[in-house]
Parts: sequence; structure tokens; C-alpha cells
Amino acid sequence: MLKDRNSHGDGMSMRMKAIVWIAAIMVGITGASYGLGMFFTQRGLMGTMDKDLELARNIADDLVSTKIDLLKSDAWTVAERLVQTESNKELVDTMEEQLKQYRNFVGFTVFDRHGIVAKYGNPTTDSTLLGESKYLDLAFEGQSVVSTTRTTTSGADPVFHVCVPMGTTRVLSVSIPGQLFSDLLSPYTLWETGNIFVIDEDGTVVASKKRESVRDRTNFIQSANVDENGREL
Repeated sequence: MLKDRNSHGDGMSMRMKAIVWIAAIMVGITGASYGLGMFFTQRGLMGTMDKDLELARNIADDLVSTKIDLLKSDAWTVAERLVQTESNKELVDTMEEQLKQYRNFVGFTVFDRHGIVAKYGNPTTDSTLLGESKYLDLAFEGQSVVSTTRTTTSGADPVFHVCVPMGTTRVLSVSIPGQLFSDLLSPYTLWETGNIFVIDEDGTVVASKKRESVRDRTNFIQSANVDENGREL
């Protein structure tokens, strides 16, 4: 009888071991399936995010590039009309007419190599930029360029300058609102809360849904090098 009870006990023990092993295998399979599911889900999510970001970048690039091309073209048109004037009074009168025609423009300034020849609108380009601005230099060399944002003497929102040649000895600098590209991109959002922003070559925000970032000329590179007390790291 003792032998039979031991045999029965061994059988129960084997069954329990089998149950434990089966349970362990099931837990392992379930864990592996969950892990694989999470891996592929995360991988799919990252892929979707990459595609969304790429799409946002393309949208911003197309919109901003197209707008810049249009601004340059309009500035060239104004410059060609100003070249045809014969006196400074006629130059200013023509500026006044052109400012009414192009709603993205807020001010005109004509430079020669010695300084300001004529200006109209508000704000106009500061005379101190002559000789200090690479954008004006490029325009004197025959290129049309759009500057990064510049602060104004009035302390209002910064402005961009579109600089184009005006004949062979003069340059037209057109002032445009600093929030222009922000307004252009603000209707587009990512995942309901994200927004598209643009920075210049130095890291300064030139377009953002957060208008104060453009107004204050927030610079991510400089911010990364400053501690919470405003001291450089």
C-alpha cells in the first residue's frame, strides 16, 4: 500500500510539474507576444511620426519658399518702377503708390554706397545696416535676398528685409512684418497641439505659433548655453 501511495504521489508530482511548465511556457509566450506587439506598435508609431514630421517639413519648406520667391519678385517689380523716377520727390511718391499696392510691404528704403537716398513707410531700414549687413552687400553685388528678423528702433515687432538691386549703384530694401511667416504657418498643427516653427541659420526663431518667440527673437542655441539665472554656461 505504501508503494502505491508513493506511486500516486509521484504521479501527482509529475502532473504538478507539467502544469507548472505549461503555465511557465504560456506566460513566456504571452510575454513574448506582448513584447513583440509593443515593439511593432512602437516601430509603427515611430514610422508614422517620422512621416508626419517629414510632411510638416515639406509643407513648411514649400510654403515659405514660395512666399520668399513671391516677395523677391514683388520687390524686383517695385525696384524697376523706382529706377524710372527722375527726382527724389518722384521716388518717394512712387514708393507711396507701391506701398498701397503690396499689402505684405510696410516700408521702402533706397540705399546707395554712401547711405539712404530716400525712404517711405514704417518701419524703414535703419541706415546703420549699410556696411554692416551681408544682405545689403549681396544686393549691391546683384543678388536678391531676404534677411532674418531685425529689431526696430521703435521697439515694435521685428521685421524682415527683402533686399534687391535697383539699377547698378543702388539697392532697395523692403520691410515686411516679422510675423509674416508665423501667420503663414499657424493654420498647420501636428497631432492637435504641435506647431511648425522656423529658425534662421543662427538658431533664432523667425516663425512660430508662439508669436512672442518671434517678437523676442528667441534663440535656442543661446538658450541652451544659459543657466536658469541667465548666466552663460
